[in-house]
Amino acid sequence: MVGSNIRYISIAISRFANCDFKALLNQYRIQEACRRMNDVEHYGRYTIEAIAKSVGVTSRTSFIQNFKKQTGLTPSAYLKFAREKAEAN
Repeated sequence: MVGSNIRYISIAISRFANCDFKALLNQYRIQEACRRMNDVEHYGRYTIEAIAKSVGVTSRTSFIQNFKKQTGLTPSAYLKFAREKAEAN
């Protein structure tokens, strides 16, 4: 898609992101899941599983593990906090 060798792209990701492609993709997926959880107006009726699937995650277990590793919270705790924050505003 970018017109380059897979090896070169892998080296660039490793060098600039300090992780491999899979880890980088998981980071972006978790960031997008957090954004959606904070957007109560548009995603307030979505379950955690629906949000995970909407960002491309197929395994509930790996989503929870990656989410907690990246944010320090479980998805359910993060979602509860996001909804409470939305209600306060």
